[in-house]
Amino acid sequence: MDAGPTTAEQEEADELELYLKSLESDGSGAALAQENPFNDGDEQGDLEEELLEEEEEQQRLLASKLKKQNKEKELSSIDHNKQLYKPFRKVFYSDPMEKLVKANPELLEYLKEDLGGIKVRGANAPLPVHNFAQLGLPSSFMGIIEEKLKFTKPSSIQAQALPSIMQGRDFIGIAKTGSGKTLSFVLPMLRHVQDQDPLEKGDGPVGLVMTPTRELALQIHKEVMNFAPKLGITASCCYGGSSIEQQIAELKKGTQIVIGTPGRIIDLLSANGGRVTNLRRVTYVVLDEADRMFDMGFEPQVTKVFSQVRPDRQTVLFSATFPKKMELLARKILQDPIEVSVGGISVVASEISQKVELFDMDKLNKTLDEDKFEKLVETIDQFRIADKKGKILIFVEKQTNADDILVKLLSKNIACKAIHGGKDQMDRKHAIKEFSSASSGVDILIATSIAARGLDVKNLNLVINYDAPNHMEDYVHRVGRTGRAGNKGVAITFVSSDQERSITDLVRAMRSSKMEEKEIPQQLIDISTAFLDKVKSGKEKFQFGFGGKGLDNLQERRDNSMDLQKKAYGGDPEVAKLSTPAKPDSATTNPEVADKLPDFKIIEGRAPETSGPDKCKFHSRITINDLSQKARWVVVNRESLSKIIEATATSITNKGQFYPPNTFPKTGKKNGKEVPPKLYLLVEGLTESSVREANNMLRQRMIEGLEIAAKEESMAPTGKYTV
Repeated sequence: MDAGPTTAEQEEADELELYLKSLESDGSGAALAQENPFNDGDEQGDLEEELLEEEEEQQRLLASKLKKQNKEKELSSIDHNKQLYKPFRKVFYSDPMEKLVKANPELLEYLKEDLGGIKVRGANAPLPVHNFAQLGLPSSFMGIIEEKLKFTKPSSIQAQALPSIMQGRDFIGIAKTGSGKTLSFVLPMLRHVQDQDPLEKGDGPVGLVMTPTRELALQIHKEVMNFAPKLGITASCCYGGSSIEQQIAELKKGTQIVIGTPGRIIDLLSANGGRVTNLRRVTYVVLDEADRMFDMGFEPQVTKVFSQVRPDRQTVLFSATFPKKMELLARKILQDPIEVSVGGISVVASEISQKVELFDMDKLNKTLDEDKFEKLVETIDQFRIADKKGKILIFVEKQTNADDILVKLLSKNIACKAIHGGKDQMDRKHAIKEFSSASSGVDILIATSIAARGLDVKNLNLVINYDAPNHMEDYVHRVGRTGRAGNKGVAITFVSSDQERSITDLVRAMRSSKMEEKEIPQQLIDISTAFLDKVKSGKEKFQFGFGGKGLDNLQERRDNSMDLQKKAYGGDPEVAKLSTPAKPDSATTNPEVADKLPDFKIIEGRAPETSGPDKCKFHSRITINDLSQKARWVVVNRESLSKIIEATATSITNKGQFYPPNTFPKTGKKNGKEVPPKLYLLVEGLTESSVREANNMLRQRMIEGLEIAAKEESMAPTGKYTV
């Protein structure tokens, strides 16, 4: 006979019985389990729902943090109809020769021919002037023009631009580089500002000049400062890459003219909740090198700035080139403009002697790079013998090329400096200062095309295009750094025989600048003719000028998305469209946030860009490019990623390239290589759940990073301004 239960067993049974009875008494748990004994699946479903809800909550939080990060840069919309703007004077010039020309129409043609075949479009354009005295400028202006700047008469573009702008008309100026465009808008701006009431507390500037590059902004500021101190006018230069605190301090004190890049101007307008400065007093706006500005993707920023300026402003646009795409856009912000072109669009000045060094790919002594560098050293040596005080500017295509040539020249004891977009602003400024100085001993500057605009250095007598420019407009600007203000200059372009498109541009540039046909090397003409035949037959496509990246942002976003889909699914993007679309995240319903919100979509299959063995079955790409620098660091620092990798058994790799805000990389190939996408993290794992877990942890780190960045910004040392 079996023994009865022990005391311990009885206690254990009693406890279990009591627990079950307690569940039955409150009608939960066990009762539900008895009704549905197969409820494991429901519990799993509930768990998945909870996880999805948690993910959505995380995504909403991330969206709000990102929106807050970008909120500072948003400018409040202004209803100009409700604003009480004070009237201002635009007209400072009356045409004294109007009656004389009406009586003698042949005089007008003679005046235009004397100015180099100037072309004028627009109703009631004033006649060109032939000396500065005709403009009726105050004696304080004339003293600086004649005594300090030593200008005896206006250049072709100045002769027509100055009277047109001083008559209060909107203006489009198209003229070759080195023709005096800057003075054409600076003089009317100073006269315009001088006529306005003094600034009161809280007032913003009266004159606003926007440029595509920092170097050009500094060059214009230097031109303005020739006049401003003696006229009692204040001017500030505002650009990125340098401390914003000093610029804020200048604007808070009150400045009548602001010269800067669009991005930094928006930073200043949005700083401290919009209390640093405003554009309510602006009545004179200049866009210099407008085509380059839109090509660099500044169109959204420029539009933002114009939305803050009163509609009856006077607007002036200047450039050496003006593609049709830019012209159409410019007319949206201009009212009944006068358009003036001097010497044709995209024309090299006649003062510049254009030469080409052709490297035949079938007759190279060594490699192309070695032959080019040897020729570069030889050219520098010959130039130094002929012109001991002359400066040399060497243009290259890539930042790495600039650094490589710098090292090679220094190793041969040739003193030189290099500037490009990857260098700090202080280094760039110092390099230009050293290069500009006659006593520094640095007579050679290596640069990418950032120096193609606005760089004006005395005795810069030789420009070498070590890497041929990729289109004619860029060539015009590059070689335009020499032969300025009537001086002679030489431009030498290195090109290989397989660069058919570049050679065709060079031949076009030489012909359009009225260079004699016999002076153009016959081999270049033959290559150009053969390339144009390919274009006619449809085998090649010809490109004209700057592309206007700022105009195609929306299409580029679509193209980037389609390209990513194509890579992910390994097929045609149209096929990817047919796949079941993912449920849109509730956090991305705000269109302003949707474009910037990282995508955490999990894709089945091996990522095409991974180089490891085909082990990972799932992957996702998380864009981190548009996070602030601090937030990015919090996400991608080694310790943070190591913890996530260890906890989730996934692989996380940094991919892509950093692009500044509001720039969108084009898809496709450049120089035979894929254009890298925006900076992102590639997460790879054996299971979908491991990738999802890693995504959630990364999303949480993003939220933490944005919180830390916001906290540090609010605790900045000055504690006075926020940007």
